[in-house]
Amino acid sequence: MKQVTIKSNMNIGAGKDFEYYIKAPIVSGYTPVGVIGYDLVGNWDVWVNISSCYYNSGSDLIYTKGHNFGTGACDALLNTFVLYKKV
Repeated sequence: MKQVTIKSNMNIGAGKDFEYYIKAPIVSGYTPVGVIGYDLVGNWDVWVNISSCYYNSGSDLIYTKGHNFGTGACDALLNTFVLYKKV
């Protein structure tokens, strides 16, 4: 097993729903199993909620969905922690 951190820059509009789709990176000799966690890093005066973050093996995409409840847009770095297993 191996944990891989995927970093994604997100720009989230004020009062907006958001959906981000990221292709799971290729790790030689390993295959993704699922998302084991995430965190947001940034300086913003908003309230951002992530409602779901998961790996879809059928599309090989990592989905992140949520909402910015704040009155200002924000730029944030999303760190998604994905577990890979040896093939």
